[in-house]
Amino acid sequence: MSETCRKRQIGSNEHIDLSIVIVNWNSWGYLQKCIMSIRENADELKYEIIVVDNCSSDNSAESIAVCFPEVILIKNKKNVGFPAANNQAFKIARGQYLLMLNPDTLVKNNTLHQSLRVLKNEDSIGCLGVKTLKGNGEILFSCARSFPSLWSKFWQIFFIDTIFPKWKFIKPSDMGYWDHNSSCDVDLLHGGYMMFPRSIYRKLGGLDEKLPMFYEDVEYCCRIKKAGFRIHYLADVEIVHFVGISRSKADPKWIANIAKLYCETDYLYFLEYGGGSRTALSYVLMILFCFPLRVLYSPFIWLGYLIKNRKIKKMTLINLQIIASAIWAIRKLQAIAGIRLTAEI
Repeated sequence: MSETCRKRQIGSNEHIDLSIVIVNWNSWGYLQKCIMSIRENADELKYEIIVVDNCSSDNSAESIAVCFPEVILIKNKKNVGFPAANNQAFKIARGQYLLMLNPDTLVKNNTLHQSLRVLKNEDSIGCLGVKTLKGNGEILFSCARSFPSLWSKFWQIFFIDTIFPKWKFIKPSDMGYWDHNSSCDVDLLHGGYMMFPRSIYRKLGGLDEKLPMFYEDVEYCCRIKKAGFRIHYLADVEIVHFVGISRSKADPKWIANIAKLYCETDYLYFLEYGGGSRTALSYVLMILFCFPLRVLYSPFIWLGYLIKNRKIKKMTLINLQIIASAIWAIRKLQAIAGIRLTAEI
């Protein structure tokens, strides 16, 4: 249920280097700045921008048609989710390379050119990401990270990786002990900026539309590596990602749902790529058995945030995340037990 609302502004036979795909949902304030940053920093690059609007209520689609007539707009009549929306755009994209870009980002000088140059020169790279800065100028370490492990998740559920991100001992997936100022191959990239050849899309297909939020980029990177291609992080160029803006204004119910989605994300990773059903089950049990200790430990988590970040994180939100993850673990165990019982019968 969608319609492509804008015609292409370039000749149908003209070569396109890059198709930039942006999925939007009520982010017009950021989206317009994102498109402007592309305009200002693409120079002579032959590119197209495809925006998929997931039934926004802030008049994003109408504003795009007026302010950016060159943009190809797919206007969905319902929110189909992030993976499905990206796939809609990938199917009509004509670029030799595809870029999955978040609307709350700013592309900086030479980022697109350098990314394309590296991909064109190294056929072994299946996906490329770049250094990502937060709105305050700090590096977003999750832009290039390693595969998670049960060990790293144990420390993460106690928020230790957030309070002490540079402790290499806990092996945090975001690798906060590394300054992210050198280019290298990594395990995973952030979905806010992922560039890959269209041939990869043809070979592997698009994003898995059955997956929840926060896992589609992980799953796609895993699939690319499994196919024998490299995942490369480019530190020479940058984007800015205004991450966490919506989350800071979210109501408690939304925070609880996000906590459950993160747990589901980790479970799916362990199930499919990180050790199989035993490791996935161990993760669920770890969440459940650590629940009492996490509740008792929560005041120290709050104090750690206060000392480390010099800002107050509400105790109620910390406890809400802890409770929501425990509820998820109980329900997941029930589902696993139900599946096994059915299989035995």
